[in-house]
Amino acid sequence: MINYYEILKVPDFSSYEIIKQNYKNLMLESHPDKGGDSDKFELIREAYELMKDDNKKKEYDNKLMYYQEMYERAEEINLKKDEDNFICFQCEKNNKIEKNSIKDKNVQYLIKCEGCSMLYKINII
Repeated sequence: MINYYEILKVPDFSSYEIIKQNYKNLMLESHPDKGGDSDKFELIREAYELMKDDNKKKEYDNKLMYYQEMYERAEEINLKKDEDNFICFQCEKNNKIEKNSIKDKNVQYLIKCEGCSMLYKINII
């Protein structure tokens, strides 16, 4: 899940006033006409468009809160880059990981067990 608060460089669940203030500064910094990255500029604009709509922001905040709670409860396991499976601690199901779904060893991946839906934070070492 994309964290729009991180994109807008504000704390999670910030008020609209804080978001709006940071948005203006980020748009000036990242504007393509001023040498900024156009992809980053579009992502900032997308984040702000969602955040300025009170109903969409509430819905997004609920999803983000749910995701953060699930992430905190997830078991953490380390896998070597060439490993493509892990055994669930809870149901002992052997879970296969698609190699193309894990690309970067500097990123922590959240994967659900196919047997019992337990969540795992996968670190590639």
